[in-house]
Amino acid sequence: MEDSASPLVLITAGRPTKWQKLCEDSLHENELGFRADLRFVEEPRFLGADEVALREAFPYPEAVVIFAVDDLTLSQEGRPVLCIDPEGQAPSFRADFDEIWQVDNNLSTGNLLFDEIVDECVEQGYLKPIADY
Repeated sequence: MEDSASPLVLITAGRPTKWQKLCEDSLHENELGFRADLRFVEEPRFLGADEVALREAFPYPEAVVIFAVDDLTLSQEGRPVLCIDPEGQAPSFRADFDEIWQVDNNLSTGNLLFDEIVDECVEQGYLKPIADY
């Protein structure tokens, strides 16, 4: 089991087959050799939960990001995951599933803070793909 400091991916939508595929895909590195270090949590209390409820229910105060998988994630191309600031100080944004490693890497190493990612890397509510830099 991964340590509690790993970002959690919480499911807020009831699509078990697509959720399982997402979990399986997270084990594979991308073409650059990166992947996010994630822990997946599937609990009924998160189904339909909004950002406030997820922040309140989040069990790890040292965490730097909450990744939420919702209906939009499971129904759109790119599987845009909702990235939530656990402290609620910076606005949330979406990142395609294959790009959330950027968020995890930058936050877990202290390279960037959540609000810096929003300011420098997010356009129109979405994380810019690494290819755009």
